[in-house]
Amino acid sequence: MENGFINIDKIFFKIITPLNVEVRTTIDYWQYLIDIKHPVMKNKEDL
Repeated sequence: MENGFINIDKIFFKIITPLNVEVRTTIDYWQYLIDIKHPVMKNKEDL
């Protein structure tokens, strides 16, 4: 199911920030983030 921006069936996690902004990512994008942009975040999904 698509909502125009993200395939909601592939959402890896979704959080609400203290400013009440919803942040969400897919498994594929999270993998890109931990492999390329922020490798220090690898294995930190439970934080």
